[in-house]
Amino acid sequence: MRRRIADENPRPLRWDLKNRRGGLIDLEFIVQYLVLREAASSPQLTCRGTEQALRALGEAGVLPRQAEHELLDALALLRHVQAVLTLLSGGLPEDEAFSEPDADTLARCAGAVDFAGLDADITAAVGRVRGWYRRLIEEPARRAAQLTAEPTGDSAG
Repeated sequence: MRRRIADENPRPLRWDLKNRRGGLIDLEFIVQYLVLREAASSPQLTCRGTEQALRALGEAGVLPRQAEHELLDALALLRHVQAVLTLLSGGLPEDEAFSEPDADTLARCAGAVDFAGLDADITAAVGRVRGWYRRLIEEPARRAAQLTAEPTGDSAG
């Protein structure tokens, strides 16, 4: 599913915090995947918002504490910046550049020292989300695919 979304939007704008790699979609996929995988044995994980589900996944020991903290921090930052962007420009800016007053406002509203600091914070946050996405979804899926592709040793002839 993630690959299909990336194919439809192969180069999201830098400020498209939803669709860019390591953005909100990847974070949501991590949560949804883990909840679906664990729901049968841990029904308390279901029917929650993303933040609540992240906390529940951490409490249940499904998600490493470091992942829980890093993903919660990324979720808060990305959602906050996305909300400020909506107020400043009605959603996504039309280009990658901001006017100096808009850049200063965005940084201030997001709690960053300056615009460069905000940009660095976002880059670090999406990098951490991408890392957890790889560890929790991509690598296990790749291992599972390899296991199903390996011959079982049974020969039919």
